[in-house]
Order: sequence, then C-alpha cells, then structure tokens
Amino acid sequence: MTHRADTVMDAVATAITGLTTTGNNVFRGRDHASKASGKLPALVLHLGTDTPNEEASAWPRLYSDLEVEIEVLIDGASGFESTLLTIREEVTKALRADYTLGLSFVVEIREGPAERPQPEDQDSRRFSYALGWTVTYSRNWDDPSA
Repeated sequence: MTHRADTVMDAVATAITGLTTTGNNVFRGRDHASKASGKLPALVLHLGTDTPNEEASAWPRLYSDLEVEIEVLIDGASGFESTLLTIREEVTKALRADYTLGLSFVVEIREGPAERPQPEDQDSRRFSYALGWTVTYSRNWDDPSA
C-alpha cells in the first residue's frame, strides 16, 4: 500500500499538470529539478513536513497537515515577475478547483506563503519561486496507507 501523503502528492501533480504557462513540465522531487531546468517554465513538487494533529483526531482516524512546496522554475528574462504571478494564479485556480483534490480522505487544501523569487546562482538568469500549500488529510492511526 502507498502512504497517503504520497497519494496526495500525486493528486497535486495531476491538478497542476496542463496549465497554460507550464504545460506538462511538472516534476516531483529535488532530483528532478535538473531535468526541469531544460523545460522552462516548469513546476517541481517537494514533499514537506507532515505534522500529525493528535488533538484534532479521534482513534482510529489521525488527521495530519502535509506541507507541499511547488517550486516554479523560470527564465529570468525581462518581465519574468509578471509570468511568475500568472503561474501562481494558474496553480491557485487549479488547486482550488477541488479542495479535496479528488480524494475522499483529504479534508482541505490551504494556500501558504509564496517566497521571494531567487536566482538559481549568481550567474544564472533562471529564477526559482516557492509556493507553499498545506493539505489536511486523514489516515488510520496505525497504518499510514489506510
């Protein structure tokens, strides 16, 4: 069985695939960031902290808050900030279209902070822009896959 957090990450990837600006350039994990850099603009999903909330839970269900970072990679050509904000708008609309991400065990998805755009390195014209999201989901107290 697959951990429910992994299923959530897949659902987020599906929801943001096919956006007007980034198309199918959606990747999961840091090891895929280098692949994405050749297909800009691109989105790279990173698994964040997964915090169980025992106070809001009742056995046998455990509620957990999973942080998902969506990294926007873009060429820093003139006007790139406008393009970043367009991508942010598209991501928000895609994730807000269904607050459960189509999963019966997802309670909600909440938008978090968007970090300041950062150059990949001093000599690079490529920028990274991190969008934070939190997904609250439930699982079995003793089995993260159920």
